[in-house]
Amino acid sequence: MDADAVNVLVVEDDRDHAELIARTLASHHPPFRVTVARDGLTCLDAVARERFSVILLDYSLPGMDGLAVLPRLRDQAPDVPVVMITGRGDERVAVEAMNAGGADYIVKTSGYLAALPTVLRKVLKQHELALENARLYREAQHALAELKTAQDHLVRVETLRALGELAGGVAHHLNNLLTVIVARIDLLRLKPEAEPFRRSLTIVNRAAKDGAEVVRRIQEFARVDRVCEPQLVDLNELTSDVIEMTRVRWHDAARAQGLTIEVERKAGPIPLVAGHAASLREVITNLVLNAVDALPRGGRITVRTAREDDEVCLSVTDDGVGMPEAVARRALEPFFTTKGLKSTGLGLSVSHSVLQRHGGGLHIESAEGRGTTVTMRLPVSPEQRDRDGASSSSITEIRPLRILLVDDEAEVRESIGELLEFRGHHVALAGGAREALRRLETEALPDVVLTDLGMPEMTGWDLAAAIRRRWTRLPVGLVTGWGDEPAPDPARAGLVDFVLSKPLTLEAVYEQFLRLEQRGRLPELPCASSSR
Repeated sequence: MDADAVNVLVVEDDRDHAELIARTLASHHPPFRVTVARDGLTCLDAVARERFSVILLDYSLPGMDGLAVLPRLRDQAPDVPVVMITGRGDERVAVEAMNAGGADYIVKTSGYLAALPTVLRKVLKQHELALENARLYREAQHALAELKTAQDHLVRVETLRALGELAGGVAHHLNNLLTVIVARIDLLRLKPEAEPFRRSLTIVNRAAKDGAEVVRRIQEFARVDRVCEPQLVDLNELTSDVIEMTRVRWHDAARAQGLTIEVERKAGPIPLVAGHAASLREVITNLVLNAVDALPRGGRITVRTAREDDEVCLSVTDDGVGMPEAVARRALEPFFTTKGLKSTGLGLSVSHSVLQRHGGGLHIESAEGRGTTVTMRLPVSPEQRDRDGASSSSITEIRPLRILLVDDEAEVRESIGELLEFRGHHVALAGGAREALRRLETEALPDVVLTDLGMPEMTGWDLAAAIRRRWTRLPVGLVTGWGDEPAPDPARAGLVDFVLSKPLTLEAVYEQFLRLEQRGRLPELPCASSSR
């Protein structure tokens, strides 16, 4: 049998006519391989058993005419073209056949057998082109869908970036306000006459520092593409942060809809991991928010941490709707989502990429109607540190210093200045970088300069650079309301001795002063000015 033969099913009840059609088609090259069916039911049975390239369907059939057979053929073999054969004067039947899904028709005339092979090859060619067009259309639609998904993703990213910039500016302003509050409260707590109010002042001070912690979290989320060196991270601390930050979703918003979602934290004893706290916090947030979305009728979310061999595991489990196996298999694919524009956070695929960059990974266990557990794994950091006693409520005393304090916000510099002066230091105030340089030019040099980062005309970095050019040994500390300052470029690396975040606390300032003293960066006693 010729491999190029076209497999044709001829549905014709007239035996002689069917034989003429078969001989006519067999005489052409490449040949047609003909199978004959005498009626509609036999035709449908043959199509069920064998694959045909084209079907020649006569209208006049016993029991069930061609127009009755055609719809059933379309259902049974939708990708096989059907050519209807009609007698002279049955053009109406031909039109109905075309409307019912026929590929073409041919009228039985005296010379139609000679034209039949040409008609069939034309139909096959047209069908081939139609299939190719359909394939290209599907591919185009798929590409358009992927493009729309990518565009939607980019819109979300840019929206988050804009919100991040806005949040960063708001956080900077709040940090300045909190610096005034914390400094004034610290100053009041140091005064003997405040003893009856000490407990109230301590509560207010703690609340202000809690507010500063909320601002810090906002700043961490605002850093969309911050790049920094890995640090030691405690996943238990990040879990606490995330549960508190997402409370508005799983508690407040759920209660507003009449739902109850409980979040349980089961923190095991775990070592530190090396990574970027902001990125890992965003991953955990995404897992928690996904779990909230999986609880449309409320339920429970459990966040567990544990150590398994040389890995730290954090799992988020919900008892919600779960995922079908097909969805679970694709959940880590880029841009895959079942939530459309409602999707939030990094997405599981990006979360997985973040964890891979940290040397870990993401694993999903889910069953439809039985909930989902998503587990992130990270390697234990080889650098372990003992953080017991890292923070202390007591303030280590330090000898009196001469300090030049530079900040464009009057209330901020006055509050910090009064607090430092109350502890015995001599503080000179400057409202900007140019005023600070004038004081350095005309007055005795201080022991240390504390300067704000964001100031008009000249920033804290600009001031530090000017000081380094003239007074190379003068220590400079940078104070910023933008949170932890990203590592400067190499040209700025040696301009400052330390960076502090607002709200500024006496403990944080004294810790840096002690480090300066230990490194020999402060002048010998007695505390006297340097000579220019």
